Amino acid sequence: MPTPELRSYKRQKHIDTVITSQEIVEVDGKWVQKDVSKTIREPQWKEVDLYDEEGNVIGKYNSPVMEIHGTEEKQDEWVEIE
Repeated sequence: MPTPELRSYKRQKHIDTVITSQEIVEVDGKWVQKDVSKTIREPQWKEVDLYDEEGNVIGKYNSPVMEIHGTEEKQDEWVEIE
């Protein structure tokens, strides 16, 4: 019996960055300045050479860094690809 083909899913890789800012909020009738931290997800890119049809380098291109997100066998496992 043949082995079923494993399906995997690609998506752009992200990195989590914590940003801290100050907000002014009212607490018990008083205005209080406090630090607030937020986590944002930033997509990752890599700079690669851009070529013309003859194979000459004509500039640079920002290519998304992709990753494989799980398979049917290991749905929660992340595998990095180039």
